[in-house]
Formats: sequence, structure tokens, C-alpha cells
Amino acid sequence: PRRALPAWPTSTVVSLPGVVRYSTDDTLFYDSLDSDDVDVPDGPMHLALQVEPGPFGDDWVPPPNKSTPDEVITHIDWVELYR
Repeated sequence: PRRALPAWPTSTVVSLPGVVRYSTDDTLFYDSLDSDDVDVPDGPMHLALQVEPGPFGDDWVPPPNKSTPDEVITHIDWVELYR
């Protein structure tokens, strides 16, 4: 018999030159076009995301379990491409 999989949240990141958008389960949480707090690169770069327990945690987030925090922080950064 098959078991139903849990409904894990799904995050989506749109990263285009000069624009980044972050949403979870189709709810938009961040749009760089509506904010001046992140300098989004215009050139080709790799996007890097890091998730930490929140709101002020600094430990690595383990696979989800009963001790997983209700809030997490997602850091957005870029890595320059060298060719």
C-alpha cells in the first residue's frame, strides 16, 4: 500500500538580471523591485540561498523533525562567475 507524502512547503526563487523574487507555496515573501535593501547584480552570477532557524538562530537547520523551528531566515547572496 502507498502512503501519502506529507505536504512540505515549496519555495520558488526567480533570479534574473537586476531582479530576485522569493515565494513559498505561491505566497510572495520578497520582491527586490519593491525593496531597496538588496543590491541585485545585473551580470551573470550564481544565486546562493542559505536557510537558518529563525528569527535569531545561528545553528544549521536539520531535516524537518519535531524540533524544527516554526520560523526560519533565508539569506540571499550571489557568487561571481570567473571564466
